[in-house]
Amino acid sequence: MSTTWAVVLSVVLGLSALLVWGLAFAGRRESKSPPAPHDPAHYFHRRMDSWERAPGTLAAWQEGGPAATDGSTIEGVEVARILALLGGTGSDDGGSVGARLELALPDGSATTVHTEVGNVRNVRPGMFVPVRPLREGVSHVLGDTVELASDLREPSVRRVLLAHRRRLGLLDEESCDVLMNGRPETVDVAAVRPTGRVRSEHVEVEVTHTSGGSGTATVRGFLRPEEIATMRHTGQALIVRSPEGRQALWPAWY
Repeated sequence: MSTTWAVVLSVVLGLSALLVWGLAFAGRRESKSPPAPHDPAHYFHRRMDSWERAPGTLAAWQEGGPAATDGSTIEGVEVARILALLGGTGSDDGGSVGARLELALPDGSATTVHTEVGNVRNVRPGMFVPVRPLREGVSHVLGDTVELASDLREPSVRRVLLAHRRRLGLLDEESCDVLMNGRPETVDVAAVRPTGRVRSEHVEVEVTHTSGGSGTATVRGFLRPEEIATMRHTGQALIVRSPEGRQALWPAWY
């Protein structure tokens, strides 16, 4: 009887050893497999697409959260800066999930907002986002003291973000006028030259471009480093022309 149990135990131990060896070998092969290649062209073209479609509503920008309403008002709205995105997922991973945005408010204080995010290419640290204080008598189950101004329609979002960028010195009054009602036009980049001025994590650049066989023109504006990299990698820029012929760089808005 003891001999039989010894044989069984030996067989079990042998099978266990084979299983462990098989798992280790598979893991070793997997660790030596080359990682999935990063496609910078795909990434930058998706960034350019998001840039061109902005500003839009908050729900379209973050791919999550409540939709805008017709009764939106900019009263009480201020623009915060995203310090960190905690949680959330890319839209390629199956839609939006609950996330926390750590925000810096204009008065220098910091707060947290709980929302849904489905596009982490747009919702990133350093981006601007319109918020408003919770209405008096309203409390949030997770302790939020402000909420995203998700009710704003696109024209209101545009007005709020333009005013904020104007206050930061990222736009002059003439550029604001051109951008308020304009739509972006894609042009080919001939040269991108930083001027040396930096404001609010934006770099001022002079962009020389060609469009429609009409020769070259140069436009100046403030962009984030990633937007400058997107221009350089794709060889394209987004500009707006006024009926009078004035030009402005299309900002990333948020």
